[in-house]
This record gives sequence, C-alpha cells and structure tokens, in this order.
Amino acid sequence: RGDGSRFPVEVHSAGFEHDGRRCIVAVARDLSGRWQAESRYRLLLESIDKGVLLIDRQFALLSANPAAHRILGFGGRLDGPPRFADWSVVDEHGRSLPRERWPMSRALRSGQIVPSTTIGLHHLPSDHMIWISATTVPVFSSGRDCADHVFVLFSDITELKRNNTL
Repeated sequence: RGDGSRFPVEVHSAGFEHDGRRCIVAVARDLSGRWQAESRYRLLLESIDKGVLLIDRQFALLSANPAAHRILGFGGRLDGPPRFADWSVVDEHGRSLPRERWPMSRALRSGQIVPSTTIGLHHLPSDHMIWISATTVPVFSSGRDCADHVFVLFSDITELKRNNTL
C-alpha cells in the first residue's frame, strides 16, 4: 500500500503482442477481505462443538474440525488417520447400512441435503461404538451439476441413545 503496509494479493498476468511489440498485462486483486472471511470461518469451525467433516466422492476424508476429532476419537483412543473401511455403519435400529445408503452417499447421489439422521458408528479395530445425529450437505464446484464433496455436520448422541434404550 502507499503507506508501506503489506496485504495479500492475487496476481494474474498474460503476454500479448501490440504494434509488433511483446507486452504483458497484469491484474492484481486485493485479497484482504477474503483472507479475513476465511480466518473467521476457520475460527468458527475450530470452536464449535459440532463435528464437521469434508469428504470427497471417493470417500476420502479431506478435513475434520477439532470437534470431529474429539467425537470420533481420532488421535485419541483410535490409532492413525481415519479410514472408512475401519468402521461399520448401522441405522437407528442397529441394522447394517450398506455404503450406498449412508447419508453422504445419498447426498452425493441426489445433490440434496440429507437432514438430521441417526446412525451408529462401530470402529472395528477398537470395538468402540458411538451414535451420531448427522446432517449431510452436498457441495458443488462452480458450474457443476453434481456434488464433488459433502459436509457432514454431526453431534454425539451416544449417551442419549443409550438412555433411551434403557
């Protein structure tokens, strides 16, 4: 800036010929506003008590907020990075759910939000069982008509589910 302070920018340039001479045009865009919005978004995700996962079409986990780590046990009693093959998923009645019926599969396929759904997650290597209430939101890239990713927003309802069963 004119006062000597620094700020984040995005610069694009392209070469072209004008009157027989090679020229370059460059466009710089101030990213200060976007950087501040991303910082606020990151702070929100890190501070809420609801688990948030970002998962791609191949079921690769791209991101998990601290609440998701705490609820699912990543880095605690469960070893290593999460792998969906290590989990058995059941519906609210305890019946096994095949992958095509998982809320995230349904959201990816339909492109629609799958509202609050109760599912049980059994971590096979540790024999640890938790119950969650999950809302799954499809995420579309610009100009695409099918979802590339899904956000899974969830709460731990294990104690509530156990008390209800008792």
